[in-house]
Amino acid sequence: MKGDNTFRFLKYKDEIKRKVVVSFKTNHFDGEDSLDSYFALAVEKWTDSSSSEQFIAFRRKIAPYVLSLKLIIFHQDLICQELKIFWEQLGDTCLPPALDLVANLACDIREDFFKHIDDFLPLVVNATIRNSKNAEFLANCFNCLSHLVYFLHRPMIRNIRKILKCFLPLLSHCSSDIPRFTAECLAFLFRKFGDKIALFHILEEMIENPECLGAILTEMLSGVGEKVHTTSLEVIHFTPLNC
Repeated sequence: MKGDNTFRFLKYKDEIKRKVVVSFKTNHFDGEDSLDSYFALAVEKWTDSSSSEQFIAFRRKIAPYVLSLKLIIFHQDLICQELKIFWEQLGDTCLPPALDLVANLACDIREDFFKHIDDFLPLVVNATIRNSKNAEFLANCFNCLSHLVYFLHRPMIRNIRKILKCFLPLLSHCSSDIPRFTAECLAFLFRKFGDKIALFHILEEMIENPECLGAILTEMLSGVGEKVHTTSLEVIHFTPLNC
């Protein structure tokens, strides 16, 4: 969010409330003739605002497969392949459409997108690091990360070591906004991790910087407003004393 001369980033949970579509069972759209896919709507939006040769070529290749959500789900591998090719053709200043499309595709196909996470999450992480001083660009990256973490949290939890390893460069970044937002994203995942003892062993093993570990634990304890989270007693109970 922009202030007078500053850029204030929303906390992860506020980003979720503001931007992420929270329906888990079905996507709701008005009108029988409207597109029933957030990805298709995003393609349509960027068609109106982006005239780059790369986007036009990308849209031409995927156009037959984004006419409905069912088609997108059926052709998701092809769409993801073309989306990655499209991303890799862009310079950083032209990445916002790709970030938005990744976020909306994750919203459409939900956990199916996880099989493509190795292709896209490193791209988002690296773009975030390269543009750490560009506040508006970071807002696009944070929006994309919010969608990925929210809609893919179940498979991410099942593969927590891989996901944590991918997020570590953001967690240890020298800026203030990137580590904070990353800690909030990871806290969202870790609260849902069933075996807290195993979780804390993983955190101690993989996170060498005590400040990074402390930031995650702080966010895990943080609830709405100034209150502690409902899982705080569980977190405190299993937190090793040397944390």
